[in-house]
Amino acid sequence: MNDKDQLDSQGKNTAPDPDSADLTRRSFLRGATGVTLGVAALSAVGYEASKLSNPQLPMWPRKTAQGPYEPHYAEITLNVNGIGREVRVTHHRSLLTVLREDLGLTGTKKSCNLGQCGACTVLMDGLSVYSCFVLAADAIGKKIETIEGLSEGTTLHPVQQAFVRHMGSQCGHCTPGMIMSAVGLLRQNSTPGEDDVRMALSGNLCRCGNYPNEVTAVLDAAGVLQPSFRAKVHAEFDRPPLTTAVDIFPDSSSGTLPPPSNIPALDAREKATGAARYTGDIGWHTDDPVQRPLVAKVIRSPYALAAIGDIDDSEARKLPGYRDMATFRDIPQFQGELVRPTERSPAKSDRLFLNNMARYVGDAIAAIAADDLDTALEAVQRVRVDFRPQQAFPDAEFNLAHDIRAIHPGSVAGFGGPQPADKPTIEYKRGDIDLGFKQADLIIEGRYETPLQCHVPIEPHAVVAQMDGDRVTFWDGQCRPGCGWRTPTVRPGEGACGI
Repeated sequence: MNDKDQLDSQGKNTAPDPDSADLTRRSFLRGATGVTLGVAALSAVGYEASKLSNPQLPMWPRKTAQGPYEPHYAEITLNVNGIGREVRVTHHRSLLTVLREDLGLTGTKKSCNLGQCGACTVLMDGLSVYSCFVLAADAIGKKIETIEGLSEGTTLHPVQQAFVRHMGSQCGHCTPGMIMSAVGLLRQNSTPGEDDVRMALSGNLCRCGNYPNEVTAVLDAAGVLQPSFRAKVHAEFDRPPLTTAVDIFPDSSSGTLPPPSNIPALDAREKATGAARYTGDIGWHTDDPVQRPLVAKVIRSPYALAAIGDIDDSEARKLPGYRDMATFRDIPQFQGELVRPTERSPAKSDRLFLNNMARYVGDAIAAIAADDLDTALEAVQRVRVDFRPQQAFPDAEFNLAHDIRAIHPGSVAGFGGPQPADKPTIEYKRGDIDLGFKQADLIIEGRYETPLQCHVPIEPHAVVAQMDGDRVTFWDGQCRPGCGWRTPTVRPGEGACGI
């Protein structure tokens, strides 16, 4: 569809009417609240920076969205994996969301949702596209292929087979999109070179850094892999391959390595076919333990340091499908300060999931739940938060030069003063520095700076929770089982919610 086309109630193109066409565009812009939310967050960060240097600026609360919320729908038919699928969608609904939430095809992964990672790649009329960047309405009349449509019965597509053989998947979240890009390449160029493969996969990020195996798998699927081939690595890190046991174990008595294993990973097939289910995939299949869970969204601070006053969701409550809001005041046994500053207890700590003091941009302030994503995003815009900004001290060197020791008022992580050495929040050991210098064979002095590090996972941070009376079950995507050792405290109730 171009700018002059629109859909009638049956999803067919009709002659444009100026008023209704404008309404359709408005409905898209109004529905795309995720974009609005992102822009608002960036603007708020800029406001926060100005506020710290100009105390005369007016303080928040910001103006919140008001009035009726009226999404606009259309009945459309999509050709997905050779089958016509009828769906009723809002005008702003993306192809990615329709595939996953309306059709249950969660092999197409929702990750960045910004057209940057490639995990949602599908083929549209044979060309690889980011489905998060395609409106469902724009896919009418197109041939859509997803990872679920590649195999024929139990027989995998050659690219899928090669990914299984060459360990093309590690976490596997990028694998479906990677495979779809590779299939699109081989249909255009059946005998690609390594550079061709790298170019075709350049729009697909792999958070595990498994690119050599993925490139090797695609070349093997094309039948052009040479026995001596070893995928190129950045020259700075490149070195000859390990060939003997001594290369790996310097004290090894054996000079040879055992033959490489050709046993595929236990879940290799599921990851290569899109059948592997991640936390964000739960709730969209008929056999899932949770069906169409509520959607929760977190309201976060735009300030580096701010006390939280009133939190008002009265405008959000006017939305059909809005369920409720939770703040730090709803957390059992929440206490802002401690009686003894050297104690640390989760029940007394002021650094819980939701807090009455924001200590960084993005700190969680409140959480809301709604029947669907659109309603949840609209509700976030309608919640009024009374932020009370305070002076922040983000520059460590400035703080050291001016002997600024207490950059936050009150307790932090449950401590009201310097953190006791015997009760760390992160495990570490502190030794005798002076003795260490005396015993050192060599002392090197210099100034060393490290850049800011921001991990960029492709799998979204998500959890699905199902409550049944006083019992709660979590499906979580974290890789560290130690994080789940503590038994969460929950309120009695029923229902399920996904964040």
